[in-house]
Amino acid sequence: DTFDPRLGPRGGGGASSPEGHQQGRRGDHGSNEEAADSRRERFEAYKMARKIEPEVPPLSRHLDQEELPPKTPPDQAMVLRNASESVLREYSLEAKRARLQARKEFRLERSQAVTHTHEALLQENTDRYNSVLQEKSKRAQACNTEKKTGSNRNPAKLTSFAQNWLQAAALGAFAVRCRGALHVTQQKETQRHSLLMEPEGRPSVQEEVGPKLAATLFLAYSVLQTKRMVRAKRAQATIMANSLTAWRHGGPILVGVRRTAHHIRTLQRWWRQRSRILKQMREHVSRRWEALEKAELLKEQQRRYAEAEGPSKKTSKHSAHRKKVTFLSSEDYAQLWSVPAEARDKFIQNELRARRYLLLTELALWEEDCEQWRNKMAAFAENDSIVKSVTEGHDADPIPPTLFQWTPVRPSYMPAAHPTFEGWCPDSCCGREGD
Repeated sequence: DTFDPRLGPRGGGGASSPEGHQQGRRGDHGSNEEAADSRRERFEAYKMARKIEPEVPPLSRHLDQEELPPKTPPDQAMVLRNASESVLREYSLEAKRARLQARKEFRLERSQAVTHTHEALLQENTDRYNSVLQEKSKRAQACNTEKKTGSNRNPAKLTSFAQNWLQAAALGAFAVRCRGALHVTQQKETQRHSLLMEPEGRPSVQEEVGPKLAATLFLAYSVLQTKRMVRAKRAQATIMANSLTAWRHGGPILVGVRRTAHHIRTLQRWWRQRSRILKQMREHVSRRWEALEKAELLKEQQRRYAEAEGPSKKTSKHSAHRKKVTFLSSEDYAQLWSVPAEARDKFIQNELRARRYLLLTELALWEEDCEQWRNKMAAFAENDSIVKSVTEGHDADPIPPTLFQWTPVRPSYMPAAHPTFEGWCPDSCCGREGD
């Protein structure tokens, strides 16, 4: 059965009943207007319907036991085990103390065993090293004794070797001398005289031993020298490789620390330089302060003294009873009424720091103006070069040169040496030459 919202809650027939509707359909089955009217009626009925879904069955706590799933009791094995007397006795305070004591004794025994094993190994290594050192010392003593006594040498062999060596050396020297004398005798009279008189004129090694033997000796020397250089380079490469291997983990950290230290030193050097410049600026402003303050105090002193001396010039009956005015010198007056040096320096330091902070926006604008000026100058230069290349070789009117523009003036946090007033300067102005 399908839901029909046109049926009331009590049911019934009538014009809106399903029977009447079916009869109307049978009366005019092919009429589209009837179908449209029926659809509209159903839409209206849907809009006015209050319930679409069927009613939910009432809730009740009295359900049949057959519909409920079987109830399985929880497993009480762990609860029963924890509640047993053996487990409670196992986790009592005395049992815990016993376990802690047993664990402590086990650790103590294990540490004693490890210490005993370590001492045994150390003693074994010490005994072995001592035996090796004793054996080496015995050998060294035996070698020294043999060197001093000469017991390991055969006098007959030494004598024969010395005789053979002397004979070979004498024979070689005699052969060299004979070859040199023969070479001299084969020369002409003038060359022979020069060879005999000048030591530099003696025959060279190549002439004495021959070109083939000299080339062989030079080749052997070159091979030995090359091998020696290769061994030295290999030793250096081994040292470098070992160093790089050892510095593989600690090297980057060491290099980073050195780089950081270098940056710190650079920053410290820059700050020392800037601190000296800032100190010079503060001293310059302090000197200006003192000069301006002294000038203002002198003017104030003159004004006060003029006011004090004004009434004294007038005649009065009570002039004798008038108070006597004490006049101070200009230095004493300035020293008495001037600002203390510590307060002045503190104020100047804070004021210059504030002016530097407030100047940051002006510096940013100045950098933008400089960038625009550079672009404009580059465009002017490019335009001039293009115009010159086009007009070169033609009789044309000369192009007026481009007006030079100065770079934007960099703003400064220092107070101006001369106030930029329009038309006039105040009485406190010291002129364009500064304070």
